Amino acid sequence: MTNQDANGFVASLAGELSARVAGNEALEPFLAALSAVADGPDRPVRAPSSVPAFRDNLNLALAAMPESGAISDVVAALAGRLGWYQVYQGEGIDPALAERMFAGQVVGQVGLRHSDDVRTGLFLLAPGLHYPLHTHAASEIYFCVSGSVTLQYGMTGEPFDLVPGAISVTQPDHVHALSTGRRPALLIYQWIGEIDAPNWWWERRADGRWWREKWTRQTDASWQRQAVEPVPQDQLEAMA
Repeated sequence: MTNQDANGFVASLAGELSARVAGNEALEPFLAALSAVADGPDRPVRAPSSVPAFRDNLNLALAAMPESGAISDVVAALAGRLGWYQVYQGEGIDPALAERMFAGQVVGQVGLRHSDDVRTGLFLLAPGLHYPLHTHAASEIYFCVSGSVTLQYGMTGEPFDLVPGAISVTQPDHVHALSTGRRPALLIYQWIGEIDAPNWWWERRADGRWWREKWTRQTDASWQRQAVEPVPQDQLEAMA
């Protein structure tokens, strides 16, 4: 195991979660899922995105990371080896948004290590980005390693900042949004549970009604829009 392979990433992330789980029981299933990831050699991955701003933002985020620490060392060593891709692609999304969110999967369907049960890796967000209200059936954590993001839970929840070293936990089907400021943000993400269920984007239209867009995961791990429908009333009431 080295800092430059998936084994090192999984071990380092598991170490961080182990140190915090006593104070946050919601981390327990994420830690258990990491413990079940089998060791092994890394596999080849695709070439990273060629979107011009991607590499500049990644370099800025890496340069702004804390100078020491197991997680920082692993992220710095692995970032250049990942098959970075646009998280959202295809029709139905503004290219200015699509070209500002990238993922580098370490464990998952296209990661250095295959897994049908876990998705984990790095998530890069460009400056000045707003990722709108959305829900997914998977459970999710974000571990901020560089920059900061502003998170909002619920349709009218109070926003809060996730800064380096902090972890957020998003429960299944809990509506949330995030945005960045003047600098790029780099997060470690982990999904467990229903990791291939649809991702739903929520939008309140001019007439006051809420609609949602259905995005489904493709074989290359990106999301593409499939349908648009009203948000079910029971979900609106649950999120109010």
